[in-house]
Amino acid sequence: MATLIQPFHKKVCSLKLHQIDFNDMHFLQYAGVYSITKTALLGATKALASELAKDNIRVNCVAPGLIKTNFSSAIWKNETIKSRMEEMIPLGRMGVPEECAGAVSYLSGDDSKYVTGETLVIAGGMLSRL
Repeated sequence: MATLIQPFHKKVCSLKLHQIDFNDMHFLQYAGVYSITKTALLGATKALASELAKDNIRVNCVAPGLIKTNFSSAIWKNETIKSRMEEMIPLGRMGVPEECAGAVSYLSGDDSKYVTGETLVIAGGMLSRL
């Protein structure tokens, strides 16, 4: 896989970010294939980082927790479900997309130029199973 994307990345940038949803790592009862494919990004991040490092291409992953997006609307539009979910988050609330932006900025910038193959969880303190 790295062989296929390597020439493209050399021309465009020296960074690759993956994103997974934190909840995917819990293999939710009905998430099935979605959970498996998203969790596979953890391994892909490590493998691609190792393969592409020689070309100074960094590969990292951002794993957001429960973030208020259209995708999670079934949770935040139902006050009962939302309250139950927020009880499991130490910060006591859902995140918003802007709270993930700083992590992406960090991983994209010079402050992280020695960071590759890592997954940054942004989940309000909710325990992760990485």
